[in-house]
This record gives sequence, C-alpha cells and structure tokens, in this order.
Amino acid sequence: MSSSKQHEDEIQERKEELYDLISLTENYPLTDYHNRLLLRELSAQVVPRPADPKWRFMRAAKRFNNVIRSVGIAVGLVIGGASVKVLLSLEEFSQRILKEHKEEKKAGKEKRVVFS
Repeated sequence: MSSSKQHEDEIQERKEELYDLISLTENYPLTDYHNRLLLRELSAQVVPRPADPKWRFMRAAKRFNNVIRSVGIAVGLVIGGASVKVLLSLEEFSQRILKEHKEEKKAGKEKRVVFS
C-alpha cells in the first residue's frame, strides 16, 4: 500500500473518530458552536449513517446551508447585474443630456434649467 493511500485512510479514520467524539457530547443543543459547525462539515465526509438522527440532521443542515449560500450568490449576482445596468443607463442618459445641451448652445438656444 502506498504512503499516500495510508495517509488518506488514516485521515478518514480520524474524521470518523472525531465525528463520533463530538456526536457523543451530551446536551447536544448546548454543544459549542464551533464543534457543531465541525460536526456539520464532518457529516458530509464520514461514511453515511442513515440510522443516526444527528447525522441525518447535520446532513440536512449542510445541504440547507449550501442551498442558502447558492441562492445568496445568485441573488447577489442578479442585484449586481441590475445595478450595473442602471448605472450604465444613467451614464448614457447623462451623456445624451450633455450632448443635447452642447447642440442647443451651438444653435444659440441655451435654456436655463432650474432644479428645485
């Protein structure tokens, strides 16, 4: 067996052990926040445990988190794209107004614009 394969097997074994250790913590809702995050991440990396309610809950939480993150990114991209479009249209509008103003000035039809 190659050295890298041995390392991979040992890492996987340690992940399983760490998942078991954190999972066995009594008063699960009171478990340290960072340990819960680690447990959620490990739930995706250990051998599936469909009979374990904590594992099922953590897998669902991980999937939900991934969906929310993806939706957030998508919404951010849409809002960002819309913002760019609005800014570009405002730039085009201001360029058109400036061009019209210059043309009117050349033609001697200067208008006074009053902003209130």
